[in-house]
Amino acid sequence: MTSLCPGVSRYEVLKNLAKNKETANIPFIFLSAKSDNREKSKGINLGSDDFISKPFSAKDLLEAIKSRLA
Repeated sequence: MTSLCPGVSRYEVLKNLAKNKETANIPFIFLSAKSDNREKSKGINLGSDDFISKPFSAKDLLEAIKSRLA
């Protein structure tokens, strides 16, 4: 997920999804322009399934999605 909603962070979205029984098992992949370990760790520690830094290839993104849906 990349941030599309002004005023709502990806971290807030992930926390809210994780709290809800109906959405807790939805795979969540961070897409970020930031590639530092602190950013990645924060997302993974909150329950993100993967963290992909930009720029990335369509192949890399599709592989991440397929592996989470398998």
